[in-house]
Parts: sequence; C-alpha cells; structure tokens
Amino acid sequence: MSDLERRRIRVDWEELEDAFADSSTDHRYYLDRQTGAVHFFSSYLENEQEEEDERAMTAEERYVLIPHARRLVPAHELRDFLSSLGELPESRQKIESSLRAGEGYDRFEEAVAEDPRALDEWGRFVKARIGPRIKTWLEDVAVEPI
Repeated sequence: MSDLERRRIRVDWEELEDAFADSSTDHRYYLDRQTGAVHFFSSYLENEQEEEDERAMTAEERYVLIPHARRLVPAHELRDFLSSLGELPESRQKIESSLRAGEGYDRFEEAVAEDPRALDEWGRFVKARIGPRIKTWLEDVAVEPI
C-alpha cells in the first residue's frame, strides 16, 4: 500500500482497538482514509443493502480492511500469554494443551473462553499489544492519526 497518498486524519482510537480485537471471521471492519470512520459488516446480517455497500466500499482505494487480532498475535506471543496465567493452573493447562494439539487459533480461543478469568487476562494481553500494531498498520496504509 506504499503507493497510497499519506493522509492526516482524526481516527477514533477506541473503535480501531475494538475492530482489531474482534477476532470473529464473520465480522469485517474498514477504515475510511478520508474521514477516519470505521465501518462494520457482518456475515450474520443478511442484508442486501449492506452487501452492496461493502462491495462498493471495497472497490474504492480510500477504504482499507482492518486486520483481525488473530493476525496480530503471533504464536510465540501466545506462549507469553501462557506465562501470564500463573494463578490459573487448570486454565493454563487446557490452553497449553490447545496450542500443542496444533488445532490452531480457534481451539486456543475456545480454551481461553472456558474460564472468564483467562478471558479477561487475554483481553488485557491483546490490548497491551494492539496499540503499537495499530500504529504500524496505520503507517502501512498511509494514515497519520491526529
């Protein structure tokens, strides 16, 4: 995306964090590089108008797809997350087992979701890492937030 014209725009940082943190493969978010708005689409909503809106949006260079968190937390950092679960031995064991099973990110998320404390810790873990990744991504899509 280096051929994009660099833009200084006001962005809603919380909306960007929410979009990045949403790991549902049924949800898609787009950043409008002209207005800074974040647009949400879901496969669950069977709405022809929304489908048309998304097709039109993806045809314009000003809209860029916001990546999901699952693409932002590499496997070696999942091990770091396990280290943070010291006080949750049962949850830690299940989560560690999900990583060893080679069943991928979905099984990992299922194991984390089984324990509300582990899920809260995962939310904090992702949030702590997401800010720098959002900044890097904004640079990649030629957006300078103001």
